[in-house]
Amino acid sequence: MARRRRDDGGDERDADEVFDFESERDFDDLDLGERIDFGEDDDTDVGAGGAGAGADGESGGGGGDDGAGEGSGSNRLVVVGLIVLVIAVGVVLSMSFPASEQTTTAGGEPLEQVWICPDTPGGGKAGTGTISIMNLTETAMDGTVTFVSGDGQAPPDPQPIAVKSFGRTTVDAADAFGGRPGAAIVALPPGAVAVAQQVTRSAEEPKGVAAFPCSPASSTDWYFASGSTKAGRQQSLVLVNPSQDTAIVDVTFRTDAGEERPERGNGISLPPRSQTILDVDANLVIRRDAVATVVRTERGRIVAAQRLSVDGASGFGEALGTPAGTSTSLLTGGREGGGQSQAIGVLNTTGDPGTYTVTVYPDQDGQIVPPLVDQALDPGAATTVDLAELGSSSTSGFEIDTTVPAVVDQMRSFDAGRAYVGAVAQPARRWALPASSDNARNDSIEVLNPGSDQVDVDVYAVRSDGGDRLDEVGDGFSLPGGSRATITLSDLDVPQGPSGIVVAASDAVVAARTFAGNGDRAVEVGTPLP
Repeated sequence: MARRRRDDGGDERDADEVFDFESERDFDDLDLGERIDFGEDDDTDVGAGGAGAGADGESGGGGGDDGAGEGSGSNRLVVVGLIVLVIAVGVVLSMSFPASEQTTTAGGEPLEQVWICPDTPGGGKAGTGTISIMNLTETAMDGTVTFVSGDGQAPPDPQPIAVKSFGRTTVDAADAFGGRPGAAIVALPPGAVAVAQQVTRSAEEPKGVAAFPCSPASSTDWYFASGSTKAGRQQSLVLVNPSQDTAIVDVTFRTDAGEERPERGNGISLPPRSQTILDVDANLVIRRDAVATVVRTERGRIVAAQRLSVDGASGFGEALGTPAGTSTSLLTGGREGGGQSQAIGVLNTTGDPGTYTVTVYPDQDGQIVPPLVDQALDPGAATTVDLAELGSSSTSGFEIDTTVPAVVDQMRSFDAGRAYVGAVAQPARRWALPASSDNARNDSIEVLNPGSDQVDVDVYAVRSDGGDRLDEVGDGFSLPGGSRATITLSDLDVPQGPSGIVVAASDAVVAARTFAGNGDRAVEVGTPLP
């Protein structure tokens, strides 16, 4: 992906230009009007987070009438255009996740799309595991949540789910397990849907809250750039085998002492439809300051998440791994100073040497910071970006460009709580943020504009009662090129109570959501939408 540099000629920026709530925004290119339509569009349906439903199985392609006559040429152009559109959207979405797992009919038509939500703490006093589902189509959807056992016992019975058009629903997975560990698999018809998991731990250590997208697919490989097992640090891997066959897993660690392959991490057997939690700090890699992790299957496909915490500190971080390295990674960022801090991990997923460059996107009208250019990235090794070298003491977002495929993630510490965040490989015009606190007005959204031109941003709330369209909240705002912003949802008049959020922009951005819970802070990375 080509580097996107800001126009440094815009040093002097007026605050009203940064947050212009009254400006007229031209969304003609997005065709938004008073509504975002994510409904089905003939044969070009794209599942949220996947590579495109039905992209490689054209309906009605074989035999039949070719439409002979002067219209046949234009028809072929239309078909080619649709194929190009599907491929383009698939490329954008597949940069963050592998291709969406879908059940198809005998004719190859998509029947359902699936998301795997890897972690559910025990119910009751132990905590909650809430799965938030947003349907961004004009058609109500019926689906199923299937549970995956984490203790070898029979899982709870599947639950039917119903999501209204342009609506949101939640599933209390922890309540379904009744105090037992496990995971969940959500299945729904094809269409624009976003699914995220919110894990709240109330009794078991570490306590706190985390929110992250569920995975639209399993994979043979998962990478985590950050981690630590030094004294007082906890690092755990959550592994889920969603299939009906046994999976065999090997875990390798890239530490400050070099590559480590503990015997207990080789040939781990994951029974069909099961969840396993590995305590890395206690059983696999002991007393290492920096621990990056590579999870690879010898057989089968799995989903992997990682949980990080610190003794005596509030909160914990949890996020999905990344299934493949990319050359560009984007983070909405956070604050350095004032009781907050952040650290960025970069893992070279190849056996070749490379370099990385960090571009800083300041908050609002913050100070422009020169990039950290061409830092060494050893073969197969991980490094932690020294943010002190960047000279930024305010809130900033980041772009990390690498000359070899790499995985990037981030630890963020707040005055109360911490969050573990995976980077996004591509910006997009629309982002879905399904998870929510009890009152969404207390939540905030973070928007990063990595392009050089100003973008105009609109925000939409998605409630459980749905409707025939998405209603905009507030008057939106404008964001200059090469910058980021944090917007409290109460400033946009989001309704009281929990709600999903859709962020729509006039050009490609990255969006995340932050909220508090159980003495912690969650940072939910958005799901890109077609």
